[in-house]
Amino acid sequence: MPAQLPRSAAARMPTTLVLLMTFALAATLVVMPTRVHAAARTSETTDTEQLDCDPITNDLGTAIAGYSAFPDSADAYFALWAPDVEPFGDTPPTIIGQKPDLVSRTDTTIEFSMPLYSVDPDTGEPGDQIGSANAVFTVSDVGETQQLKDSHKDGNHLQRIVGTTTAISGSASLDAGAIGSFDFPTCSGSIEHSITYFNSPTSFAGAFVAASLACDGLTDDAGNTLALFVDTFNQDASLFLTIVTADGAFLSGGARSVPAIKTGNLRIRPIQLTDESGQAAGTASLIAELTVIDTQSTLQRRSDGTLKIVLETFAVHGALTTSTGLRFDLAACSASRERDQRIFNTHLIPKLGGKVPTNDGPDGALAIAIGGRKTEATMGTAFAPEVEATCAPVAHTLWFTFTGTGGTVTVDAAGSDFDTVVAIYAKASDTFSEVACDDDYPPDSGFRSLQSRVSVDTEPGATYYVQAGGFDASFLPFETAPEIGHLHLKVSG
Repeated sequence: MPAQLPRSAAARMPTTLVLLMTFALAATLVVMPTRVHAAARTSETTDTEQLDCDPITNDLGTAIAGYSAFPDSADAYFALWAPDVEPFGDTPPTIIGQKPDLVSRTDTTIEFSMPLYSVDPDTGEPGDQIGSANAVFTVSDVGETQQLKDSHKDGNHLQRIVGTTTAISGSASLDAGAIGSFDFPTCSGSIEHSITYFNSPTSFAGAFVAASLACDGLTDDAGNTLALFVDTFNQDASLFLTIVTADGAFLSGGARSVPAIKTGNLRIRPIQLTDESGQAAGTASLIAELTVIDTQSTLQRRSDGTLKIVLETFAVHGALTTSTGLRFDLAACSASRERDQRIFNTHLIPKLGGKVPTNDGPDGALAIAIGGRKTEATMGTAFAPEVEATCAPVAHTLWFTFTGTGGTVTVDAAGSDFDTVVAIYAKASDTFSEVACDDDYPPDSGFRSLQSRVSVDTEPGATYYVQAGGFDASFLPFETAPEIGHLHLKVSG
């Protein structure tokens, strides 16, 4: 898929196309701290070349194109909006080019062979391939080189970036056969070389606090309407508001470095207001008290560390008033604060190997009585599961059995020190049929644990098999090890 577009190009494109083109590159950039079983690096060198062409319009419609190149790979994009389609915005293109093959590359030219696909106008999803195109990009001018220097701190991680960026410009031509041809006379971009240095590559310890107060569409008795948003992230905070008066006047205001959203008094004043022409239109003041009405929390445990999440929901008592006499009661506003604490370290991950457990497969399954518990290590188990689980990919599994009671039986992996997956099976002859499966509990919750819990209605006297192991993230587009550790399993019913 085409690589990430620069802001200038992405801003001209519908969300569906931007997501399509950025997905492949974004997936390779996802960083999951400390799960990789690889030698820790303290620096990373990046070399990129990017050229994006200004939109052109001809009898075939409006088109854009561009490419990104790296030392050992390159990618390109093309999009065409038909003459009867409004280009850019939220309107998907009529035709897109993606997944190109690199044909040739020199210091000044790069050539691609690119499949072309129709696009569903309703969903924005690519459809059938309708042809192919040959695209040639030419760099004709190289500008001045500027130095890059930046730094970023996140928890105990400090990143420092140094390098150079050089502006380039050029042109492009694209021959789409029976569909038509396109010439792009004006293209611009950059060649960038950077080195990122970072400390503590095998561990992370940090915390963040994010909070918000939102009042959308509050209306007073006189028909004036307020939209108010306050957002804080760690030490950064901002406020933005708009007011539409009963007679149609539009006012807006904002503030930076506002107080944090937390239990107690919240006072933000004065807030400068302006009208539609940008002229001063008085001030506003926010005075409120926040009280906690609900708290949710979870501790997510993986083999390499923990993540603790606490979410507080507040009731809002107070008002926003203006110097012109308007008053809005804030009782209908929503407010919340989330606190996250992360501690990860690759040295916490147990090493694979050791004695193979007798219950590494179903033939050696260990029986657990109702009300019983088992604790076993998974480091010596085989990588692949004996039976695939439907709820999540699983690896390094152990097997157990329990006897049905005629009622509901629950198998709970709470207390395990890694991210678990648990599946329950019935067996007929040599065939296993899955009757229940769980990855995280409770499912579909932002406050789930990473340990599994699954319940099944059982037949009295029937034997049920349990396969329990670690979540296998090795299918993701970065080198990640499956979860292993000490499995705690409790059976109740």
